[in-house]
Amino acid sequence: MALLTIDGIEMPQPSQYSFPMSDVTGDDSYNEDGTLFRDRIRQGVCSIDVAWTANAQQAATLLSAIIPDTVEVTYFDPRVNGYRTAQMCVSDRSCELALFDGDDSDANLWSISFSLTQY
Repeated sequence: MALLTIDGIEMPQPSQYSFPMSDVTGDDSYNEDGTLFRDRIRQGVCSIDVAWTANAQQAATLLSAIIPDTVEVTYFDPRVNGYRTAQMCVSDRSCELALFDGDDSDANLWSISFSLTQY
């Protein structure tokens, strides 16, 4: 099974797979003593930062997969040492040409990265 599947399509093996976990907070505030009063609304929101060095065919697969606003992602979750599926949004998309072969566009290499965040 692939490390990451988007809308039922297995993605190539990423060169980077980072799993930051964050909380959704409301109106945090401090009192006069500097004590934090935290309004945590939701804990452990899953985010995945991924990156690839991809050939032309892999780049097309990756970039096509992240066009929709919302995607269904099956991912490996280190918190449970297994796979989970969630609705996620895609952000921080980046696609940079890493190696150009003017004679053979299929030989071009692309550095592609993006972030997935759980709804």
